[in-house]
Amino acid sequence: MKQLLETSNRILVGGHRGCLRSYQENTQKAMEEGIARGADYLEIDIQFTKDNQIVIYHDTCLEDKLKLIGCTSDYTLNALRKYTEINTLDEILAWGKSRSLYFGLELKEVPVQMQELSMKMLPSLIRCIKKYEMLQNVFVFGADYQVLKALKELEKQLMIGIIVPFVPYNPVALMQEMDASIYISYVYNLTLNIVKNLKDNGYYVNGSTLNTNRSMELALSLGVNMIEVDDPYTWKEFLLNKNGK
Repeated sequence: MKQLLETSNRILVGGHRGCLRSYQENTQKAMEEGIARGADYLEIDIQFTKDNQIVIYHDTCLEDKLKLIGCTSDYTLNALRKYTEINTLDEILAWGKSRSLYFGLELKEVPVQMQELSMKMLPSLIRCIKKYEMLQNVFVFGADYQVLKALKELEKQLMIGIIVPFVPYNPVALMQEMDASIYISYVYNLTLNIVKNLKDNGYYVNGSTLNTNRSMELALSLGVNMIEVDDPYTWKEFLLNKNGK
């Protein structure tokens, strides 16, 4: 992922949950559509199951969308597949490896409440990434800094990002403390000075998730390195309209 960021002369576009358009989010079909519609990388959510499988799923409460109660860790992979289409990280990285794709993997959890489960998942996560030689093609991010710090200590080569849903006193110091590479925040929590300071100190800035022209305009004016959108083609449309083409 670092090479992709270093060599790009434009804002990189991430497909949020693959692509939220024609197919169920976070499925391989949605990811294929995301790539077809212009995504440079795919932002997907990972969770653990009862039988220690890493699956691609967003909601931490299954009852939000399924006729199930609890979270993915309460069910085996086979049990979940009786109720929804769901891919494992192993399947997706195998597919991604064959196509030289890039991924942003969000550790989806309820901080503190699910921290023990996330910690348990980390060794399996590293093994899966290494199995497909994808250390240079992924970054892992989340909102539980303790889990992310533990992950970085387990695998120094892995690029991590931190979700910063606030305006810290010293963003650069926060990144240094976390040994992180990607600063992820809503664009309205960013300023030109914050973005410049982070980039001047060798960090990358992700302003996401963008779904309005106003937020896209702000991301462009701030000079962020990367964004995420529900449908990657909307970013291309925004740029074409802006340039009057």
